Amino acid sequence: MEVIGFLAAFLTTIAFLPQVYKIYKTNKTDDLSLLTFSLFTIGVFCWLSYGIYIKNHPVILANAITFLLALYILIKIILNLKRH
Repeated sequence: MEVIGFLAAFLTTIAFLPQVYKIYKTNKTDDLSLLTFSLFTIGVFCWLSYGIYIKNHPVILANAITFLLALYILIKIILNLKRH
């Protein structure tokens, strides 16, 4: 069953790559919600903490990478809001 966990981790993590790439190339975050990405990033951090606590590698791996990607998006949203 751990294979299913790693597959889920892989798919949900790579789902963020197109958004991160688009933001990186265009530097546009106008249509993204600061509240949504703030809550999401905090939630992913909680999942990462939980994965570390229960020592579950798929949960740790998926949420560590997703946290970094979500944090990048969140930081870009905040920086772009400050510019306007």
